Amino acid sequence: EMGGVDYLDRGVSEYRIAIRSKKWWFPHFSNTLSTMVYASYKLHQIANPGNDLDLLGYLRSLVMSYLNGSVNSTLKKRTGFSKATKAKDYWRVPEQIRFDLGSGHLPDKIEGYGTRCAVPDCKSKSRLQCSTCKVAYCPGECWFKAHGL
Repeated sequence: EMGGVDYLDRGVSEYRIAIRSKKWWFPHFSNTLSTMVYASYKLHQIANPGNDLDLLGYLRSLVMSYLNGSVNSTLKKRTGFSKATKAKDYWRVPEQIRFDLGSGHLPDKIEGYGTRCAVPDCKSKSRLQCSTCKVAYCPGECWFKAHGL
Protein backbone atom coordinates (compact mmCIF):
# COMPACT_ATOMS: atom_id res chain seq x y z
CA GLU A 1 0.00 0.00 0.00
CA MET A 2 1.23 3.49 -0.81
CA GLY A 3 2.02 5.95 1.96
CA GLY A 4 1.95 9.75 2.02
CA VAL A 5 5.50 10.12 0.71
CA ASP A 6 4.70 7.89 -2.29
CA TYR A 7 1.64 10.00 -3.12
CA LEU A 8 3.72 13.15 -2.83
CA ASP A 9 6.46 11.76 -5.09
CA ARG A 10 3.90 10.68 -7.68
CA GLY A 11 2.14 14.06 -7.58
CA VAL A 12 5.37 16.04 -7.84
CA SER A 13 6.61 13.93 -10.74
CA GLU A 14 3.44 14.62 -12.80
CA TYR A 15 4.40 18.19 -13.74
CA ARG A 16 8.00 18.45 -12.60
CA ILE A 17 10.01 21.52 -13.64
CA ALA A 18 12.08 20.32 -16.59
CA ILE A 19 14.60 23.16 -16.87
CA ARG A 20 18.19 21.95 -16.77
CA SER A 21 20.95 24.00 -15.23
CA LYS A 22 24.65 23.64 -14.46
CA LYS A 23 24.21 25.15 -11.02
CA TRP A 24 24.39 22.57 -8.25
CA TRP A 25 21.54 24.12 -6.28
CA PHE A 26 18.96 24.36 -9.08
CA PRO A 27 17.62 20.77 -8.87
CA HIS A 28 17.04 21.26 -5.15
CA PHE A 29 15.29 24.58 -5.78
CA SER A 30 13.07 23.23 -8.56
CA ASN A 31 12.16 20.13 -6.52
CA THR A 32 11.27 22.33 -3.55
CA LEU A 33 9.13 24.55 -5.79
CA SER A 34 7.37 21.53 -7.32
CA THR A 35 6.74 20.10 -3.86
CA MET A 36 5.28 23.38 -2.61
CA VAL A 37 2.99 23.65 -5.63
CA TYR A 38 1.74 20.09 -5.17
CA ALA A 39 1.24 20.61 -1.41
CA SER A 40 -0.74 23.80 -2.07
CA TYR A 41 -2.84 21.88 -4.63
CA LYS A 42 -3.67 19.24 -2.03
CA LEU A 43 -4.60 21.97 0.47
CA HIS A 44 -6.79 23.56 -2.21
CA GLN A 45 -8.55 20.21 -2.71
CA ILE A 46 -9.16 19.88 1.03
CA ALA A 47 -10.43 23.47 1.34
CA ASN A 48 -12.69 23.20 -1.76
CA PRO A 49 -14.12 19.66 -1.82
CA GLY A 50 -16.64 20.34 -4.62
CA ASN A 51 -14.06 21.82 -7.00
CA ASP A 52 -13.07 19.46 -9.84
CA LEU A 53 -9.86 21.32 -10.75
CA ASP A 54 -7.04 18.93 -11.68
CA LEU A 55 -3.35 19.58 -10.97
CA LEU A 56 -2.65 21.04 -14.41
CA GLY A 57 -5.62 23.41 -14.16
CA TYR A 58 -4.53 24.45 -10.69
CA LEU A 59 -0.97 25.04 -11.89
CA ARG A 60 -2.24 27.13 -14.81
CA SER A 61 -4.46 29.24 -12.55
CA LEU A 62 -1.56 29.71 -10.13
CA VAL A 63 0.78 30.89 -12.89
CA MET A 64 -1.89 33.16 -14.40
CA SER A 65 -2.58 34.78 -11.02
CA TYR A 66 1.13 35.63 -10.73
CA LEU A 67 1.32 36.89 -14.30
CA ASN A 68 -1.79 39.05 -13.91
CA GLY A 69 -0.40 40.59 -10.75
CA SER A 70 -3.14 39.47 -8.41
CA VAL A 71 -0.62 38.44 -5.76
CA ASN A 72 0.57 40.35 -2.74
CA SER A 73 2.18 43.69 -3.66
CA THR A 74 5.41 42.72 -1.88
CA LEU A 75 5.95 39.95 -4.41
CA LYS A 76 5.56 42.20 -7.43
CA LYS A 77 8.62 43.02 -9.48
CA ARG A 78 10.47 46.05 -8.26
CA THR A 79 10.75 48.72 -10.89
CA GLY A 80 13.57 51.16 -11.38
CA PHE A 81 13.22 54.66 -12.67
CA SER A 82 10.36 55.37 -15.01
CA LYS A 83 11.18 57.23 -18.19
CA ALA A 84 9.60 60.36 -16.76
CA THR A 85 11.81 60.26 -13.65
CA LYS A 86 15.46 60.87 -14.30
CA ALA A 87 18.20 59.71 -11.97
CA LYS A 88 19.31 63.28 -11.23
CA ASP A 89 15.83 64.05 -9.80
CA TYR A 90 15.88 61.03 -7.48
CA TRP A 91 16.97 61.31 -3.84
CA ARG A 92 17.05 58.32 -1.51
CA VAL A 93 15.90 60.36 1.49
CA PRO A 94 12.71 62.51 1.48
CA GLU A 95 13.11 66.29 1.64
CA GLN A 96 11.35 66.50 5.04
CA ILE A 97 14.18 64.48 6.57
CA ARG A 98 17.07 65.91 4.52
CA PHE A 99 16.19 69.57 5.11
CA ASP A 100 15.25 69.24 8.81
CA LEU A 101 18.40 70.78 10.23
CA GLY A 102 17.14 70.67 13.81
CA SER A 103 17.54 66.89 14.03
CA GLY A 104 21.36 66.93 14.09
CA HIS A 105 22.71 65.80 10.73
CA LEU A 106 26.19 64.80 11.86
CA PRO A 107 28.71 62.65 9.98
CA ASP A 108 29.28 59.09 11.17
CA LYS A 109 32.13 56.90 10.00
CA ILE A 110 31.24 53.83 7.89
CA GLU A 111 33.20 50.66 8.52
CA GLY A 112 34.81 49.00 5.52
CA TYR A 113 35.42 50.48 2.10
CA GLY A 114 32.53 52.92 2.16
CA THR A 115 29.46 53.21 -0.04
CA ARG A 116 28.42 55.31 -2.98
CA CYS A 117 27.47 58.91 -2.33
CA ALA A 118 23.69 59.46 -2.25
CA VAL A 119 23.82 62.69 -4.26
CA PRO A 120 22.40 61.71 -7.68
CA ASP A 121 25.12 63.37 -9.79
CA CYS A 122 28.05 62.07 -7.70
CA LYS A 123 29.62 58.70 -8.45
CA SER A 124 32.32 58.61 -5.77
CA LYS A 125 32.44 56.49 -2.63
CA SER A 126 32.34 57.96 0.83
CA ARG A 127 33.29 56.59 4.23
CA LEU A 128 30.95 59.04 5.98
CA GLN A 129 27.20 58.80 6.42
CA CYS A 130 24.68 61.21 7.87
CA SER A 131 23.56 60.20 11.36
CA THR A 132 19.94 61.17 10.59
CA CYS A 133 19.57 60.26 6.91
CA LYS A 134 21.57 57.00 7.25
CA VAL A 135 23.03 57.35 3.73
CA ALA A 136 26.56 58.20 2.59
CA TYR A 137 27.52 61.66 1.39
CA CYS A 138 30.91 62.99 0.29
CA PRO A 139 32.30 65.48 2.79
CA GLY A 140 32.05 69.05 1.58
CA GLU A 141 29.97 70.00 -1.46
CA CYS A 142 27.80 66.86 -1.61
CA TRP A 143 27.04 67.06 2.12
CA PHE A 144 25.88 70.68 1.82
CA LYS A 145 23.98 70.04 -1.41
CA ALA A 146 22.09 67.11 0.16
CA HIS A 147 21.04 69.12 3.19
CA GLY A 148 20.11 72.28 1.28
CA LEU A 149 22.91 74.42 2.69
